[in-house]
Amino acid sequence: MSAYLGYSMSYIYSQFHEQMGMTPLAYFNNLKVKHSCWLLRKTSLKINQICYKVGFDDPYYFSRFFKKIMGLPPQAYRESDRFIKIPR
Repeated sequence: MSAYLGYSMSYIYSQFHEQMGMTPLAYFNNLKVKHSCWLLRKTSLKINQICYKVGFDDPYYFSRFFKKIMGLPPQAYRESDRFIKIPR
């Protein structure tokens, strides 16, 4: 992408961080968690199926990462009735 745009990777990274308030990787991971939240609420897919669907290779790591971002594990999120803020 940097070659196509004619800018260095560090410049693109810094501009992204400045505009979005987070690194490109953090933004991408937040998108994964946001989609996971939707899948947990709207489908009956198993947690490991959701894990693979959103791009994680390890269900255990996915659960830990999800809990780190959302404050509770995927199964508890699915079972909760209260509104939990989805990352931006």
